[in-house]
Amino acid sequence: MIAALYLLLIKRLFQNLLLNDKTGFEQLLTIFNSLSNPQDIKIGFESTAHYALNLELFLENANHSFMEINPVLIKEYKKSTSLRRTKTDSIDCESIARWLMTVEYKPHSKDFTTLIP
Repeated sequence: MIAALYLLLIKRLFQNLLLNDKTGFEQLLTIFNSLSNPQDIKIGFESTAHYALNLELFLENANHSFMEINPVLIKEYKKSTSLRRTKTDSIDCESIARWLMTVEYKPHSKDFTTLIP
């Protein structure tokens, strides 16, 4: 499921650019729901402090789990799997997807909806 989601999202990101707003999130939800087993999706992204808060809130409200990953872990994983030192968004996405396949999926445990007044 991760590989299919990765390929689908990369294709969408670089063709139409999913935006970090309600429209972009709705497009993302449409992609998730188009998959055969949306409940089996593993979502992971590098921790970006407050920049990912909108995405985190959206995913939680849409009942999708996600794993926020320390960027150092991904950097070290990439070092261990390749001698090349290339860094692009698509390579980072692939690295995160491959990393998710090698670790136990531990979804983020915060309940962000309780933070909203």
